[in-house]
Amino acid sequence: MSAGVLAAGVASVPPTLAALLAFVNARAARRQADTQARAGLAAKIDSLGGVAARTEAGLGQLTVAVGRLGEGQAQLGQRVARLEGAVSRPVPRP
Repeated sequence: MSAGVLAAGVASVPPTLAALLAFVNARAARRQADTQARAGLAAKIDSLGGVAARTEAGLGQLTVAVGRLGEGQAQLGQRVARLEGAVSRPVPRP
């Protein structure tokens, strides 16, 4: 009977090793895929950082332009007020 148990034990070693090697290989493949996915994600995050920086720079330029537009509007309002004041005054007659 011990020879039968020994034969069964020896016969079970190759499938068990094959299953362990398949598990280790699948785990390594998953780790590699995760690493590649993280690298792609890191690249996308870096790209988004650049886009955010360009957007902030554009927003700063837009803020400056709106400020200048407000100043121009104020100056235009003053000019219009001066012209309206000049038109509404009666012309002195000699």
